Amino acid sequence: MFVQNKPENIRKYSILIPNMDKTTINSAILFSDVVGSSKLYKQLGDREANLAISECVAMMADEVRRHQGVVVKTIGDEVMARFRSVRSACAAGISIQQKTHSDPEGLNIRIGAAYGQAILADNDVFGEVVNDAAAVAKVAQAHQFLISQGFADRLEERNQEYTVHPFDQISMKGSRQTTVIHRIDWEPQDITINSTQVMDIGALHYCLVVPHVDLSYQLNGEVRREVAVTPDSTPFIVGRDPKTCSLSVPTNFASRDHFHIDHQRGKFIVKDHSTNGTYVKEDGSDFVYLRREEMPLRGSGVITMGQTPEEADHHIRFDCARIEIPDKNEAL
Repeated sequence: MFVQNKPENIRKYSILIPNMDKTTINSAILFSDVVGSSKLYKQLGDREANLAISECVAMMADEVRRHQGVVVKTIGDEVMARFRSVRSACAAGISIQQKTHSDPEGLNIRIGAAYGQAILADNDVFGEVVNDAAAVAKVAQAHQFLISQGFADRLEERNQEYTVHPFDQISMKGSRQTTVIHRIDWEPQDITINSTQVMDIGALHYCLVVPHVDLSYQLNGEVRREVAVTPDSTPFIVGRDPKTCSLSVPTNFASRDHFHIDHQRGKFIVKDHSTNGTYVKEDGSDFVYLRREEMPLRGSGVITMGQTPEEADHHIRFDCARIEIPDKNEAL
């Protein structure tokens, strides 16, 4: 059963287990879906686009089965599959990408996978590994095959057949830490030369931190409230309404629900929801005006609502901090 996680706009897969026979297994979970299907409907029309997407989904399902995988379900233009081994999952994902990389209809695929313990119930699978695979797939763009850290670790233990690069860092649902996700090389030799270069793993050391933002609400320079925003406390809502807001600011220039601070992929994001707009001014820089827009918070500065920082009496100081977590590998 699929459950939409609206604040983060990420599919959240329920871990509620039906009342049926259940088995715990180690499994590679893979999500593969078509990118750009909406554009295809506009280009080809409903009938032709639906046919092209249906054929692509059938191809993905066939490749899963051909590589000893099990199709758990298909939903629209997405296939969810499970594999006993990460090698089989890699082989299937790479084959899917290679079959569609030059598709004349413009069908592109993104794939995300994770490895770990799952609960198998009547061919459906549940558990944290399913949510992790869905989160990784959400980050992937067209032509990309991304995997979780657990998947990469398992793959490294078992073979030297596939090339894996550190790609990015994200926060998995339910975890305060960020984790590295990886990209699998799948491109045929004729297009590999044009592939995006990836960063060295050393550049991703910042994934071993727990970020937070310290806020200080000030009226005419006097501190009225201080609060730390952590990933677990997001979305953090700021506005005029004391009943619904995490931080209430009593100014007529503020909307009842003025702006949110969300946490996405290791960053804190300011999202304006107001009528009059939100002003964000980093120390040493000019202010940025947001109206139904968003931007990441960096360093320290001031946020004001409906007025520029120079005009406003109500200011929210922000300071982006990071708590270092020792890298377990440094102790080895």
